Amino acid sequence: MTQAMAAAAEASDGPVAELYLLDPPPPGGGKDVLGYDEEQLERLFARELAEAGSGAPAGPEARAYAERLARCCRANLAGMAAHEPPPLPGTPVRLWLADRAESGLPSRVSATEQRRLWEGLLPLLSEARCLDTTHYGIVRPPHVAAVAEAVNAACVPAPEPLAGT
Repeated sequence: MTQAMAAAAEASDGPVAELYLLDPPPPGGGKDVLGYDEEQLERLFARELAEAGSGAPAGPEARAYAERLARCCRANLAGMAAHEPPPLPGTPVRLWLADRAESGLPSRVSATEQRRLWEGLLPLLSEARCLDTTHYGIVRPPHVAAVAEAVNAACVPAPEPLAGT
């Protein structure tokens, strides 16, 4: 979705300064999300909620939250099924891709193949990293440190020259 927003900005105001994409669905990948069944989604959410919490059995509020989360995810997946990302001819992009599927979910297109697909839409792709992790693993240690380091390095302004030099 951020790429679509950047494309709209490019079309109306010119390219944005830079775009960072963290394991987006690859071009043409919308059909892959249709393979997720209810059981796979429920296992994924149960694991995610257990990792975020104490590991104690989920109470009624947690189960209700998980059901709402699953409903939102299903709607998101349905919307992604027909989405094709637009090209960004003028915006520099940094891309991080996960090379492994989440446990219990269908296999993914390899990160190397995803990168190839993205290169056709992102001519100013300044960095593309394929990480040996899952979609959620990119935003967890140790991989999130590499992402944060790259973002922070790009956001640090150049030092001011010293007075008298």
